[in-house]
Amino acid sequence: MRIAPSAFAVVMSLVGASTVQAAARPKVLIDADTGGARLVSAAIAKKFMPVPFKGVLSDAPTAKEVRDACRPDNAIAVIQVRGVKMSHSIQALNCSDGTVLDSFKFKVAKFKALPPKVGPALNAALQNGAPAAAEKAAPVAAAEPEKKAAPVEQAKADPAPAPEKKPTPAPVAAKKAAPVVEAKTEPVVTETKAVEEPLTRSPLPMMRASLGMHGFNRTFGVTGDPSQSIGTYGGDLHGAVLVDAQLFPGAALTSSFVSNLGVFGQADIGLGISAKPKSGDARFPISSQRIRTGAIVRIPVSSAFEIDLHAGFSTQSFAVAALATDGVTERPNLPAVTYNGFRGGAGFRFDFSERVGIDLMLGAVAASKLGEIASAAFFPKATAFGLDGNLGLNIRLMEGLEAKFAVDYARYIVKLNPQEGAEFTATAAADQYIGGTVSLGWVL
Repeated sequence: MRIAPSAFAVVMSLVGASTVQAAARPKVLIDADTGGARLVSAAIAKKFMPVPFKGVLSDAPTAKEVRDACRPDNAIAVIQVRGVKMSHSIQALNCSDGTVLDSFKFKVAKFKALPPKVGPALNAALQNGAPAAAEKAAPVAAAEPEKKAAPVEQAKADPAPAPEKKPTPAPVAAKKAAPVVEAKTEPVVTETKAVEEPLTRSPLPMMRASLGMHGFNRTFGVTGDPSQSIGTYGGDLHGAVLVDAQLFPGAALTSSFVSNLGVFGQADIGLGISAKPKSGDARFPISSQRIRTGAIVRIPVSSAFEIDLHAGFSTQSFAVAALATDGVTERPNLPAVTYNGFRGGAGFRFDFSERVGIDLMLGAVAASKLGEIASAAFFPKATAFGLDGNLGLNIRLMEGLEAKFAVDYARYIVKLNPQEGAEFTATAAADQYIGGTVSLGWVL
């Protein structure tokens, strides 16, 4: 089939335009497996030409390795994609000097899509890429110039006339040249700034926080009190507001061990509590609170499992008002308690999937102050030791937001150490708290 000259010109102009457009896109090497290469290539294909890298490049290549990899394709950058289970990383390297243009770390169960901000950030970073300079060729020795042959003397045909003698002029005194003053030049100091490696954020959260409602039951009883002179407590369900937070400041700046050092705080404040002690029928207002704070260290075992160690201060108090709600009935001999002291413990966090996980925390309290129960009016030599635990289920609702359901337990073993001849003879007490929490959590 014969193509008309005008149609042929149109076809050739279209082919030429597409070829120029493809050539105009700077080349970028993609060092990744099939899945990662497909996702990254699709994200940058409008502005850059992705080229699969067929060689072998280390996870932390030197500048020379990057330049050597880029030269055959005249690429401006190399994008490396690496992943282990739920942890993935992407870094773009400049072909001219091997520096990191940008890097990303993120946590996903299955690498099916790039996080929303990674694609635009990669395109912006690649604008700063540049191809590697060509290798300098070895200098070639310059060829020696050919020596010109000495001119052949012309045969003398006639003798040359004798030169005419001229009178010798009188010697003229030579003028002394002016001294040359050397110009002083200050040395030029070129300031070179070290190329700073960009900071890489930790793939683990920088903050975990939650706000919820806590319901609990308290049981207080004593032993060694045949006359039942000390009041007991139990049977009522109380409500409280629970605020819990963990903060790891270094996680926003680095992925080193520093990113796993943090602080934590927890406040559990009772709301509108009133109850009837077992030893009476009147209802009394109640005040209750639990506050914990301290330092925490997390130890990542894998992308789905971490161990937590913590230490700090704990206080838990429970007090019955002196007068009942009727304004007449006085409180029985039921002392208020305040367990203040050092608390330490350990726990773990495990993610079954991208959406569901559990956490467990166990602790122990060495109470140094016990409040009213250890006063001169009751048992001044009383001591106490406490154990507590918390088991939670976390369900991810959306990115950074989760629902939390937890059960908790705490028990304080109190040695009352009654004095001889004292009014109260009880030898020990057990103070127990069992509860559950429903809360909304934020993860950043």
